[in-house]
Amino acid sequence: MADTRQNERERTAYHEAGHAVAYLVAGRTFRYVTIRPRSAGITGQVYVRPRRIDSIQLAVIAHCGPIAEGRFLLANTTEDEMEEGGMEPEDIIMSAYLENGRGDLETVRYALTNYGSCSDVVEEVASAILDKQWGAVNA
Repeated sequence: MADTRQNERERTAYHEAGHAVAYLVAGRTFRYVTIRPRSAGITGQVYVRPRRIDSIQLAVIAHCGPIAEGRFLLANTTEDEMEEGGMEPEDIIMSAYLENGRGDLETVRYALTNYGSCSDVVEEVASAILDKQWGAVNA
């Protein structure tokens, strides 16, 4: 997959859509979602209405962004590209965390430290939400 500026915008849009859908599933509202060019690339953010949120919900919402982005990347990476790069599907998902999800990982770590839950369980819940709501993310 060529990493063009348009591709970067689409990656970011899927990432932020993952967060936005997760907020809605959690019963939260948000003011808006934005995607902006920055000197280091494209960034995005879901602007939520201030309200306390359960730590486990926060961790799930944080996971949904990189997972949605990773699914977009997987859908747009050919088998030849994966073979040439020596990549597995898990590598593609991990790249979404490492390239655009560093802040999300910090949020997950913070939330799980306070909640004392298992990261694997939180990630499974986030994946299940996206499985069920993928049509909304992909819209």
